Amino acid sequence: MTTASGEGLLARLSRTPDRGKLAKVTVSVVWLFSGRGLGLVWTAAMLSLLDLDDYGRYTIATALGVVIGLTVDHPFAVRAIRVDDEAFVRERATRILVALSLGAAAITSYVIGGGYVVTFGLACAGAEILLHSVMSLAIRMGEPQRLTRAMTIRQAASVVSGLCVLFGVHDATLEQATVAYLVPMFLVGFWATPLLRGAKPAFPGQAGTAAMMSIENFANGVYLQGDVLLVGALAGDRSAGIYALASTIAWAPTVIGQFFGQTHHESLRHGRENRAGGPSMMTTAVLALLAGSLVLGVAGVMAWFSADRPLVEATAIMAVFSVLRVVSFVLTVALFIHSRDRTRVMSSVVGAALKLGVIAVLVCWVFPPGGSAPAAALGAVIAESVVFVWLLRASKGGRRVSADG
Repeated sequence: MTTASGEGLLARLSRTPDRGKLAKVTVSVVWLFSGRGLGLVWTAAMLSLLDLDDYGRYTIATALGVVIGLTVDHPFAVRAIRVDDEAFVRERATRILVALSLGAAAITSYVIGGGYVVTFGLACAGAEILLHSVMSLAIRMGEPQRLTRAMTIRQAASVVSGLCVLFGVHDATLEQATVAYLVPMFLVGFWATPLLRGAKPAFPGQAGTAAMMSIENFANGVYLQGDVLLVGALAGDRSAGIYALASTIAWAPTVIGQFFGQTHHESLRHGRENRAGGPSMMTTAVLALLAGSLVLGVAGVMAWFSADRPLVEATAIMAVFSVLRVVSFVLTVALFIHSRDRTRVMSSVVGAALKLGVIAVLVCWVFPPGGSAPAAALGAVIAESVVFVWLLRASKGGRRVSADG
């Protein structure tokens, strides 16, 4: 189906659902939530055998890894879905080398005593980029279920390895457990190395464009995990752990929006000139409401089993965040393909700054000390509402694809 070149993205997203693509989304979600289920087992084991302070330190280190990984990897990830085959292969080689370099930096940090948060953060960033590099062809071809399957298999290996230390080593420490958790993540390197043969590494596009994309995803990383770091700094490890758990629950179902958008990578890339091939907005709305309902249901179950009140309240508030984020993910995928880079960068930077600012105000001056987690959740919803409106308005217009791809 083709449309006029001046038609807005929002109109192009309002099409009949593709059942084949929804099937891919369903398989992706099943694989992802299988991995998330294993993650919950890992979290429960840490909380039972270590303590909430250790878990808070773990989440802060993980948050740092997300910020680093998203910032470094974003130019590669965006261009992988819109450049030609030759450029893709060359840039994938560079992406793998960057991932391995971060792993080496983590080892160096450990040797020189760089501290747990920095060391584990660098290692997580390198491991995630490595896996996404290997599976980037699948994402390029609109097959997100292949990535989530690989992620789940890797997660299973990591959890089993970590649990062996937690249950098998007397008085195991957080450091010992997480080193064991990391080992299977870097075994992906054996899978990645053959992809370097015959490929001449290349920088991901023009330096200015790559820098802009890195700035965008630094803002995305701050938006995704900077709030956890901020709550930890303002209210301590325990509050950070509570908010991190509520935030994790809320982010989990939003990936259905990301996957639904990703299934259209191929059709969007081939329809760049006439702006065709976008996802259905009606289907997007249904998926968004489903995500919010799931999070609200989890909050209800927590309340039924008398979970800590701040955790229940924060999770319930974050249900609204989930609804908005699903739609934002779908809108962002279309903006990726059609090179609306400046629009995305501005929405990401403003959203991240607003999120941190609102959370700081709510935590420090509005909510009582015991309400830091619900305060952060409300701040997240306010910021996401602004980003949602921004992307929705941007999607009503169009712009020609840049020559840089």
